[in-house]
Amino acid sequence: IVMNIFKKCFLIEDQELAYKSALNLLSYRKRTRVEIGQRLGKRFSKRAVDGAIRRLIKIGYLDDLQFAKDWTESRGRNKPRSASFIRSELRKKGIGNEMALLVTDEVDDDSNAYSAGLKHLRVLNGLQRQKVLSRLTGYLKRRGFSTAVVLRVVKKLTLERE
Repeated sequence: IVMNIFKKCFLIEDQELAYKSALNLLSYRKRTRVEIGQRLGKRFSKRAVDGAIRRLIKIGYLDDLQFAKDWTESRGRNKPRSASFIRSELRKKGIGNEMALLVTDEVDDDSNAYSAGLKHLRVLNGLQRQKVLSRLTGYLKRRGFSTAVVLRVVKKLTLERE
């Protein structure tokens, strides 16, 4: 009986520490359930981690769908990437494929590629035309845009530049 009480007290204390650690992680940036689970799993028992995650979900501090929406919106605004690239990032962060598809459904690859290319053109200012085309194409391809999108956007940007 004493051992059971001790185990319950230890688990409650462990869950509380896991919860506080999770709050600390969330104070820096939003995270997914999987990210929190991985980080806390290094220091706490699975039961403590699960308890902390359930508590965070219950109070609304951990919401994978909202995280995915915010991540997608942030990418469109700050670091434009293709929808497929964003989906890949979301999957790496523990978001399921269906949810990733749902939140990236509205992503406009042409618009994102155009805005990324426009920003990058400032860096390429003063280079020869062929070098600009080559570097701009590579830059957009590394951000996950398809060849068709890259060709359309590069053509549009070079016509506007001339």
